[in-house]
Amino acid sequence: MKTCPVCKAVSSEYSAHCYKCGRSFEMPKLEPLDQPPQTSSVLQSESKPESGSPEPKIPFEEWRTRGFWNSLLETWIQASLHPREFYPLAGKTKDIMSALLFYLIWQILGAFLGLILSIISPNPVIHSMMEKFGGTGSSHALFIIPFQIVSILIFYPVILLIGLFLWSAVVYLLLSILDGAPKGFATTLITLSYASAPAIIPYLIGWIWSLIVQVIGLSESHQSSIWKPALAVTIPFLILFFLILAGLSVLFASHFFNIPGFKP
Repeated sequence: MKTCPVCKAVSSEYSAHCYKCGRSFEMPKLEPLDQPPQTSSVLQSESKPESGSPEPKIPFEEWRTRGFWNSLLETWIQASLHPREFYPLAGKTKDIMSALLFYLIWQILGAFLGLILSIISPNPVIHSMMEKFGGTGSSHALFIIPFQIVSILIFYPVILLIGLFLWSAVVYLLLSILDGAPKGFATTLITLSYASAPAIIPYLIGWIWSLIVQVIGLSESHQSSIWKPALAVTIPFLILFFLILAGLSVLFASHFFNIPGFKP
């Protein structure tokens, strides 16, 4: 509080003049601050979004932390049902081993599923062959099924990997000719490994589903036009179809027209 020296009136310490007589008071001088507070920079730094957030990954690549079977099933669902959201991740990853392991697991599970279906609904061709050699349905169950189980567990993975690498090489070669594989062979191999997931569905449904996913997946992982992987995937089957058609034509011609040297 301030007391006026003339009229002795009491005023606030923040008053510059006496409210009664109007005498001016001496106000203390404010010293400037050495460094003004940087409020604007603090607010700007607080408003900036965090740039260190991890990028999304393929679930199966994190199976050690997310659980093996949970990540395996989650990856199958994403790779088979949501290809446009999943396969851009396949174009960024370099984890080939996880992709190959995923491929082998689902292909082997599909082989066991086919074996179970063959037991439930036996193939008449196999039974007719067993009857020619004096066998029966029980002998088929005793000898053929154990042999198939051993083959699936030991020999089938090797055949699967050879087939996958050959198919990836053919598709990558055709994509390179069409300028549709800018991210290289590894991305093509990883994409085809995950795109084989629907093949576990029996019969032609899974095979056609897998081909469709391969086309979409290659387009998304390589970030190319979809017609390029569509040609790369269908051209080998067209060539194989015409080769089979040509062979059948030769056989029919040799049978009906008696062409020398082509007797069946």
